[in-house]
Amino acid sequence: MSEKVLVVDTNIIEPFFGDDFIFMEDRQGDVSNFKLDILELVISTGSKFRERTEELEQDDTVLQIIPYCIFSAYRPSDRKVVYFVYRRLSKSGEDRLKGKLSIGVGGHINDTNVAVFRSVGMLRANFFAEGAHRELLEETNVKEITDGFDDFTSFAVIGALRDPKTPVGRVHLGVVCKMAMDADLDILANLKMTEEDVAEAVGWFSIDELVEMENLEDWSCLIIDKLRAVEQCRKNPDPK
Repeated sequence: MSEKVLVVDTNIIEPFFGDDFIFMEDRQGDVSNFKLDILELVISTGSKFRERTEELEQDDTVLQIIPYCIFSAYRPSDRKVVYFVYRRLSKSGEDRLKGKLSIGVGGHINDTNVAVFRSVGMLRANFFAEGAHRELLEETNVKEITDGFDDFTSFAVIGALRDPKTPVGRVHLGVVCKMAMDADLDILANLKMTEEDVAEAVGWFSIDELVEMENLEDWSCLIIDKLRAVEQCRKNPDPK
């Protein structure tokens, strides 16, 4: 039986967000939280499952929904927040992203999660948190080097994006999640990808270091730009 993945009609998303967008929530007061409320309502009421076929990968009348989870930690040596980076290798599932660097761990939502998905408030309270935990535990050795779930101190859905300028972006809707990890960076430095022929860990990097990197995949570049803007605003707030 082929895999069925969660999609939403493009013509349902575009009236609210347009065809090319990215927004991120600033938890210190940005109004983007309102957009997340709309996104939650649209996905929870207007989505459906489709078989994941070659035809679907070319069909931009629907958007495949991808939780795209970034993982952060604190680097005490320079008092900076750092983000986990990995490289997609030759056996990565998405041919169009092979060889690219990424800050996002994620994948399609399949129909085995339908009962959870239909629960009220799933986007922030349950569903994506569960999905993010599962992806990280399946794709990395975090359980071996830490105490597992005890090291996830905070989880949030912080934004969404669509980038129709690329073949991948045209048929996907990214729901951006952030997971803050409380383990020491000395421990997290041993974080590795589970399937070494699919992806390899590169390390933990600050925003300033990430903007200097080459060969980052498009979604990661867009998110890094947004995170950098938020970081700069917090360092230099508007005078009251």
